[in-house]
Amino acid sequence: MDAGNTRVKWRLSQDGRPVSSGALFNDSDARLVDALADSLGTARVDVCRLSSVRKECIVHSLVEALADRLGVMPQLPEPCASLGGLVVEGVEPVRLGCDRWLAMLGAVQLYPKRDVLIVDAGTAMTLDCVNSRGVFVGGLICPGLYMLRQSLRRSLDRVTLSPQADLGQPALARQSTSSAENGILCMALALVEREFSRLGSNAVLVLCGGDAPFLKKHLQSSARLHPDLVFQGLGIANPVCASECTS
Repeated sequence: MDAGNTRVKWRLSQDGRPVSSGALFNDSDARLVDALADSLGTARVDVCRLSSVRKECIVHSLVEALADRLGVMPQLPEPCASLGGLVVEGVEPVRLGCDRWLAMLGAVQLYPKRDVLIVDAGTAMTLDCVNSRGVFVGGLICPGLYMLRQSLRRSLDRVTLSPQADLGQPALARQSTSSAENGILCMALALVEREFSRLGSNAVLVLCGGDAPFLKKHLQSSARLHPDLVFQGLGIANPVCASECTS
């Protein structure tokens, strides 16, 4: 499971291979776990792995609810300085946030010996760069598309915006609503394009997160879409079978 600020993504695997997946809104722990159990149907869960960016008290509550409902104690990854070809220097890995560390782990496995910019377009948008030696260079954290829209909705009395994040076009507009929608998208695209332009010709741009498909559609640079990048990292950090470490 990948518990973000807005949604919880889950994936059920058997013998290291995904068999089903889904996403649920990050509601109360009890309702969330009940909905997850309903989604799993009759499948028996032998091992549960959990990545979460939520506060420690919320993670603890979610772990207890999962253990009670599924009958297994969730495993939480422990970010470290060196694992799976990823090296983190100059900062405690745990302070990066588990999701960022796991996404980098997954990207390094998928694209070894290449400079990689990982963009996770969720509630917040994160950009993290790993060089061709697998060393974390640095990153950025900024509001995602939904947060930017919410900020404008709260601050502008005369502009009515939908809460839907995947709107807008990378172009100038005449109407105020369209101008705001397009401006939000253009800000996100410009940031990604600028940071990716700093890298060499052998670099790869990797996108994940709920708004990644929408961003990919409008980016000028070629990008690789990996919606399950955090799960890829979980397989390295907390492997259940040998195939996960190399798949």
